[in-house]
Amino acid sequence: MADLLDKNLVRLRFARSLDSYDQAAEIQASMAATLMKTLLGMAGTDFPRVLEAGCGTGILTTLLEQSLHYQELLLVDLVPECETFHQNRPRSRFLAGDMECLPLPQGLDLCVSNAVFQWFAQPALFLRHLAQALRPGGMLAFTTFGPQNLQEVAELTGHGLAYPSRKAWEMMLRQEGYEILRQEESLSLLRFPRPADVLRHLKATGVTATGQGAPPWTRGKLQAFQEEYARRFPEPGGQVRLTYHPLLFLAKRPAP
Repeated sequence: MADLLDKNLVRLRFARSLDSYDQAAEIQASMAATLMKTLLGMAGTDFPRVLEAGCGTGILTTLLEQSLHYQELLLVDLVPECETFHQNRPRSRFLAGDMECLPLPQGLDLCVSNAVFQWFAQPALFLRHLAQALRPGGMLAFTTFGPQNLQEVAELTGHGLAYPSRKAWEMMLRQEGYEILRQEESLSLLRFPRPADVLRHLKATGVTATGQGAPPWTRGKLQAFQEEYARRFPEPGGQVRLTYHPLLFLAKRPAP
């Protein structure tokens, strides 16, 4: 069952994970590196006005800073505490708020985002607003997650995000007038010694903001979850798996 998003809960859970996020977010870091490599290979390095949607602790931001030639970098995140990670970046400005509600600056050359769009309640509406903010020929480069993301946890708990598929994202982009230049889809497996380590990993990356409609965990419920997880999702050597489902899109607003 897909959960209704509580943006306040999302903000609180990610704020609590800031100190542990970078160490735990190996999939997100890999996605950021792939996104940057794709962007540079297909669109170059010159983007005067750049917006990063959901900058977080700066995994993608640092790559932008190292690789792009920009005059202005606007960094937006739902979590105000993220500002501490971006105070010394050149030609940049941090803004705390919900990307889906904030007015977007006009004449953008590039909007980038890594592992964030899955948290949007109305992604198609955001894409429409962004298309109006991008200059003709402006680029959108983003990663997000597909329907198989964290499928093991969703199967056992019955809770999780409603992840649009690659085809659904393709349809939304085309309907809002974007020209898709590149799209990629993959599956990545992380392996952990025990199911308890899976839960610690999720907490460290802030994604426990899902499942807000579920009753609280009890000791017995936690034990049953771990036993069932180990039984259903085993890996060699007594480990267990957790699936990530990265999606990548590079698109542009066509010139008139």
